[in-house]
Amino acid sequence: MQTVTKHTDTITQDMLTTLLYTEAPLTISLYMPTVRAGDQIQQNPIRFKNLVTELDNLLSEHDDISKAERETLIERLNELSAPAERFWEYQSDGLAIFISGAMFETHRLPIEFEELVVVGDHFHITPLIPLLAAEAEFYVLVLDQDQVRFLHGARDYIEAIELPDMPTSYAEALRFNVDQQTLQQRSSSSGGDAAIFHGQGEGNVRKEKIFEFLQQIDQYVYDYLDDERAPLVLAGVEYQCAMYRDLSKYQHIHATHIEGSTKMLTNEELHLAAWEILSESFAKRLLELQERWAQFDGTADDRAVDGAKALLRAAYAGRVETMLHPAGARVLGTFDAETGDISTGEQSAEYDLINLAAIHTLRNGGALVSVPAEDDPKAILRY
Repeated sequence: MQTVTKHTDTITQDMLTTLLYTEAPLTISLYMPTVRAGDQIQQNPIRFKNLVTELDNLLSEHDDISKAERETLIERLNELSAPAERFWEYQSDGLAIFISGAMFETHRLPIEFEELVVVGDHFHITPLIPLLAAEAEFYVLVLDQDQVRFLHGARDYIEAIELPDMPTSYAEALRFNVDQQTLQQRSSSSGGDAAIFHGQGEGNVRKEKIFEFLQQIDQYVYDYLDDERAPLVLAGVEYQCAMYRDLSKYQHIHATHIEGSTKMLTNEELHLAAWEILSESFAKRLLELQERWAQFDGTADDRAVDGAKALLRAAYAGRVETMLHPAGARVLGTFDAETGDISTGEQSAEYDLINLAAIHTLRNGGALVSVPAEDDPKAILRY
């Protein structure tokens, strides 16, 4: 598996909340695959221009936007391709754009989206499911005392993340501590360093220093990850990884780490090692979910459903524990929230019923998991 560096954004929890709960007369969701480098990079603005033209045609038939507003919006989108913007120079695998009222969000994401433009009264989120299910993104933290590295990756790419002011080695952290202690001593009338580790053995001193070093690292890493749910894979010797796992405030550190010296490992080699760990976990979890669904299917407690109508009814009622979403699945139709009536068919379609089910699954605290495209949309229910 070849790995390349990408420039990516993330869907934060705040952004996800906005996408889930925005209900407006007009929302726009635009998705497209992007090329990062090489001769084919010229496809990006051409593909984008075609999607903007498609959007213009859709909006021309929409009652909730005037001609002047439509022209202003289309002009703003076209400005992204202006040479001065350099917008297409730094891309990932896919681009997602969300527009509603004053909101205009662009996100470079590690998913090769299919080209899609959706205009409606809520955002179209199902192309994001691999990210929302934390199945595409992950992080690697290399706990090497000579070279700390923090990496962000997905299945086919890896990139280094620079955290300003974070010490990148044990020596650098030690110098910082010494500088801080010197400042404190100079400002203290008693002064001196006799109290530092007084009466402790040399081994205990070093362990305490390493603990402080890892605490500093975690402060910066945790602040960066904030409300992320993506797994963090540690790399390093056993005792340091165990120490970091115990002290860290981040709740999604993978139980398995990349063992041994990391000094000679490239970022690409770390990426391959991390993905080997994570792909096994993802595959195991998916198999367990599919087996659970099969166990519930046809039983009296009715905790397994499939098909767009049953899925949407259960999601709207807050019953969905886990939704299994096939990549690219769409079922067009109508949904009346007051009566619960659901119909399918493109002629009178108002919604993508699968997308609506995904929105209500997440609103009600359920989980989304990507499954192979040939599978049917299914869900395991809470009750």
